[in-house]
Amino acid sequence: MAITTYESDYFDLVNSGSSYGATPKYKILIEGDSWVSHPFLSNLAIQIDDLGNDDFAILNLAIPGDTAKRMFERKSKQLKRMGQLIHDERFGYEFDLLLISAAGNDIVGSEIVDFVDKHNTNGRSGSQLINENFSAMMKEVTKNYENLIKLRNKTKINKKTPIVCHCYSYLKPRKVGTKLFGAMFGKGWVKQYLDKLDIPQADQQEIIISMLDRFYESMKSLQKKYDNFIVVDTRKALWKNNKPDVSMFHDEIHPKA
Repeated sequence: MAITTYESDYFDLVNSGSSYGATPKYKILIEGDSWVSHPFLSNLAIQIDDLGNDDFAILNLAIPGDTAKRMFERKSKQLKRMGQLIHDERFGYEFDLLLISAAGNDIVGSEIVDFVDKHNTNGRSGSQLINENFSAMMKEVTKNYENLIKLRNKTKINKKTPIVCHCYSYLKPRKVGTKLFGAMFGKGWVKQYLDKLDIPQADQQEIIISMLDRFYESMKSLQKKYDNFIVVDTRKALWKNNKPDVSMFHDEIHPKA
């Protein structure tokens, strides 16, 4: 059907007789990061719209680079905005799906150096270098997701609406930024920072896989605890011959269409 990023446009989209055409069958609310809003890629939101065969009306609130903390921390503006959209029909809608893509930016980027110790610290290597700062951060991410679930459970019209999230994909640490108009911007989000900790390539691979595994397990713990919270295991979606397939990546962390 169409993707909108503003509530006013979405109102026109979901009401028949609008400039968008017929009334859509299904309403989807998306919140998240660049995996659902990368401006230079056919991101997941666009993919879902294409798969919808004009039946989906999508309101996409996602912002590239956004974190789970900013989205779902209690009393945050973004959580309040989402709460208003799902609570009742005065300001919101009864959605068929709430799609979430969050926590990638809480893990990767310059922050990753706070979660990993330098190579061979106390004789440790690989995933053993992941420190307690990462454990604390994962507890915070899980709590923030739980804030969203509890908010959904208190709504009048969306308490049974599924929340679906994913856990990103195993990647190969490489100094590869985003390519735009033939030029390369940035040096990626993982390798350039782990290199500063003198961590070998094989250990970098082990570290990022372990981090994504721990994120997945945290989300699975919420799936066991709450109804209608679904975790899609995308860890090996871009995996071939038991390793990340770099031909399926647009840059270091984002998939191609």
